[in-house]
Amino acid sequence: MMKTKTKILYSAGIILLILLCVLFVWLFPYIKAAGILQKAESAQKITYDAFIHINSGSLSKEEKNLLDLLEQLLAVEEEDLLNLHFSGEACEEYVIADIYCQAFETPITEIYYSEDQKTLNLKMLYDTISQNLADELWLLKIVLPQWEFEEDYVTFEQLKETFGVDMETLIPIGELKDIKMPSMAESVYLLSKTSVEKDMEGNHRFTVNYKGYAGQFSVVEKNNLIVIQIEGRTERSDQKIGSFEAQLNFY
Repeated sequence: MMKTKTKILYSAGIILLILLCVLFVWLFPYIKAAGILQKAESAQKITYDAFIHINSGSLSKEEKNLLDLLEQLLAVEEEDLLNLHFSGEACEEYVIADIYCQAFETPITEIYYSEDQKTLNLKMLYDTISQNLADELWLLKIVLPQWEFEEDYVTFEQLKETFGVDMETLIPIGELKDIKMPSMAESVYLLSKTSVEKDMEGNHRFTVNYKGYAGQFSVVEKNNLIVIQIEGRTERSDQKIGSFEAQLNFY
């Protein structure tokens, strides 16, 4: 009788051990990613490159009118102005971004974003427009004055009041400054709700649906550098950003 009981306990122990091993193998990608995310929390600085496509159907009347004006002035297609590239850095105090559009190789303007100061370099945008005016606007090229204002920057609030352009909604760059990582346990739990697969480089990619976006992201640590790559898109026409790709480097 004792031998039978011992065998049962032994078998139960083996089964439990196997189940724990299976559970660990299943959770390993999530535990590994969660551990890296905890390290990212202590990063002093983030550098990033982000590519976004803006939904033209989501633009306000004022934003659409401004877009149409820029198309005519620069003789470019609407899609050239709707595909934007952001490159810069962020920390707890501020976010800096150089902004490119598909039509030009050099930045068209830059943004400085902090708790007390949210500004766009209007002079840089003015110079970009004046230097790249359409050929048929040759007369305007001649008469257009040089920038002579004391201030080169305009605040987000002034842009909204003057041009009807809501930069906070159009380009939610301030969210980079406020990145907060969940706890280890919360990260494992949230990640376990996603599906995971390996990419061509052998890194785990997690698939997630969030705020109307279907996306994928990976979390990798290389030589004390933490890299998060993320991409997503939405079918909702009311979303300002239709699709995006980004790489965040945590130092």
